[in-house]
Amino acid sequence: MSRRVFQVHEHVLENGLKILLVENPSIPTVSINASVFAGSRYDPPEKAGLALMVSRLLDEGTEKRTSLEIAEAIESVGGAIETDGGFERTMASVGVLKKDIDLGLELLADILIHPRFPQDFVEKEKERTLSEIASAKDRPQVVAGWAFNELIYQDHPLHRPTHGYPETVQRITRDDLMAFHHRYFVPNNTILAVVGDFRVS
Repeated sequence: MSRRVFQVHEHVLENGLKILLVENPSIPTVSINASVFAGSRYDPPEKAGLALMVSRLLDEGTEKRTSLEIAEAIESVGGAIETDGGFERTMASVGVLKKDIDLGLELLADILIHPRFPQDFVEKEKERTLSEIASAKDRPQVVAGWAFNELIYQDHPLHRPTHGYPETVQRITRDDLMAFHHRYFVPNNTILAVVGDFRVS
C-alpha cells in the first residue's frame, strides 16, 4: 500500500509571515496551526517560566472577547482551540469544519494578536504553575531530569525547566507577559500551517 504524498504550498507575505498550505480533502475539516518562535529558551533568567505562562493565557481573553466568549464561539461550531508552549516555540491551533474556516481563522488571529492577559487569570496561572512545580518535586524521575539538565547544560537556557522555578514564577507580572508578547509575537517570527479540505487558488 503506497503512502499518499501531500504537496506543500509555501508563501511568505510582505510582513514576513510564512504560510504553509496542504490540501487534504479526505475529511471535511481544517486544522490551522500557528508556531511562534517564542519558547522558554527566550525567558529572561530571572523570569523563567514566562513563555509557558504566555502560551497558557493566550485564550483567556482578548481585547474583543472574554475567555468564555472564545470558548462558546469555538464550541458552537464543534471545533477546538488549543495553546501550548515548549522550549523553542509557542503553539496555537484551531480545528474546525470546512464551513467554519473563517471563524477559526478569526479566533486564532484574535488570541495571537490581541491577548489581554487579565490580572485575575495571571494570578491563577501563577498558582497553577507553582502547584505543578511542587507536585513534580515528588517524582524522583523529574527531579533527576532537572539535576541532569542543570549539570549538563549549565549556562545554556536548556538548563532551566520550562515551568521555571518558584522564585522566578513569583516575579512574573502582567507587564512581563505583555512585553514578551509584544517582542516575539510578530508576523516574521511566525509560521502558519493550514491543513485540510480547502483549495489553494
